[in-house]
Amino acid sequence: MKVLATIEARMGASRLPGKVMLPLGGEPMLGRKIERVKRARRVDAVKVLTTVNPQNQVIADYCGRINVPVFRGSEEDVLSRVLEGTAAKNPDIIVQLTGDNILIDPGLIDEAVAYLIDHDLDLVSNSLTQKTLIGWNVRAFTHSALIAANKACADPMIRVHGGYYIQLHPEQFKIGEVPVDPKYHRTDIRLTVDEPADYELTRRVFETLYPRKADFTKDDILDLLDCEQPNWKNINMAVVQKKPGEG
Repeated sequence: MKVLATIEARMGASRLPGKVMLPLGGEPMLGRKIERVKRARRVDAVKVLTTVNPQNQVIADYCGRINVPVFRGSEEDVLSRVLEGTAAKNPDIIVQLTGDNILIDPGLIDEAVAYLIDHDLDLVSNSLTQKTLIGWNVRAFTHSALIAANKACADPMIRVHGGYYIQLHPEQFKIGEVPVDPKYHRTDIRLTVDEPADYELTRRVFETLYPRKADFTKDDILDLLDCEQPNWKNINMAVVQKKPGEG
């Protein structure tokens, strides 16, 4: 099974424009996300998916400098961007990720891919019903299911979420939820980046843990936030999670 991880990244985020290129330990956030995804053992390749908007040239240029494949497609139709951006690689499985969740744990990606394969599913997520910590969410699906979704889905509000159509139609696709240890079901910690407060927390976590251990894990993060720096959890407590369709 050939597994391709895609990372959606663009400069035009509404609440924190240009966030994927903000510095994190001397490299853009996007670069740090790529580093962490590449550590997933079940991922064969990583590709950045940005858009044709001229402001995203900086993303394409950066990917060229670090020798990471990049595709430029639709700004709003993410489903088509993922489908067209993965066509050349012809993967069996696509792991759909975003540039927001810099502190993703590679082990969670591996668990999702393995669960998808072992249970012969069309799509797997680790946060369908589980309260998996925001920022550690993983969605993976088969290339064939994405092709079917592209043909069936005409709603632009659904297409903006890529493979989300598959997840919404269990009557058409085989969908599963990979179990996540309950200790990672957290509503008091937020590790995605939508607003400046999110970035500040992510920056502190990364720049504290990375010098100690470049491949720090989700347990290292929880130890830091629960034991060493519990007050840091308050930094972005007031941030409201985006609703579907928000940039």
